[in-house]
Amino acid sequence: MSNLELIFGCLKRPLQSKSPLAATTCCLGVQCLANLIIAITKTFNSTWSDVSEIYSFLLNFATMSGTYQVTKEACSCLHRLLECFQGTPLLDPASKKITHLLNKYPPQLDICKENALLQRQAYKAQCAFDAVGVLIPLMSTQDRTDVLYYYKSLFQLQQGHVTCCIIKGLHTLSPPISRRFF
Repeated sequence: MSNLELIFGCLKRPLQSKSPLAATTCCLGVQCLANLIIAITKTFNSTWSDVSEIYSFLLNFATMSGTYQVTKEACSCLHRLLECFQGTPLLDPASKKITHLLNKYPPQLDICKENALLQRQAYKAQCAFDAVGVLIPLMSTQDRTDVLYYYKSLFQLQQGHVTCCIIKGLHTLSPPISRRFF
């Protein structure tokens, strides 16, 4: 595993650097991280501890303040990872990390346009909702249920933008409608 840790270190340094990277460069880095996790899980008899650091680092990009392109790519890569984790012991801890995004970034109800910190938090909360909405169909049953209970409590707040996010998340759970006409 030391070679894989070396590869992760080589990917992590530029992605964490203070100097901004182009969005396409970040997207490529995020794809490399996802491919590295897939390689680790398919090549070795992996446990969560083998991939948790890389997975957590990748998950940060799903709520990263920056470009929409990077957060969208991170969600796409997380989707691929959850597909690979189906039927393995890695699915439960990976799903829990995604569920914790909602607790880490709760929705902002009153956003003051002059407060930059609240705007960043609102953006991260929106990204967390978007990520969970995309990933909820692939999450473990327990975490999917936890998210649905969380959605229920948020519905009761009767906030338009929060309700819209919840509806988008629920929509991903519904089966596709047949396009055949009788």
